[in-house]
Amino acid sequence: MLISSMAFLHFWFLPPYVLTWPLIWQWTLAQLIWFAPLVWFVVVGMCISIITLNSVTNGAMLAAFWIVELLYWGPFHDNVWLRSIYIFPTIIWIYQGEHVALPAWYLNAYWLLPHLEQIAMAVILFVLSWFLLRNTEHLLKGATAE
Repeated sequence: MLISSMAFLHFWFLPPYVLTWPLIWQWTLAQLIWFAPLVWFVVVGMCISIITLNSVTNGAMLAAFWIVELLYWGPFHDNVWLRSIYIFPTIIWIYQGEHVALPAWYLNAYWLLPHLEQIAMAVILFVLSWFLLRNTEHLLKGATAE
């Protein structure tokens, strides 16, 4: 709904070649804007909270990661291996306005592939956190230590 209203108000623009795709694929692509970073961030926060067993540390690490990514986006853009953990590519790299046409290779390399990698990493980290949650000894030791 939000993305549809943004497109209606001319605040969100898809590249011209994407507009030739079927509407369901355009909608799916637009949903990746929020879905992939959200799922990745939640699962990373879940893993950190299970490992550290401290909500303050978890919040501080996630906030630091968020701020570092917003302030120092250059290394994430220049290094291929850092693009997959950058959660703001739509804001910094993709949204250029209505009259700027980004080539397909740029959208694929800097936006679509990192979003798909974020979803894959979220699935892997979710499985890892599932196994960490099964270690009840570790959870009980952390509960009695506080």
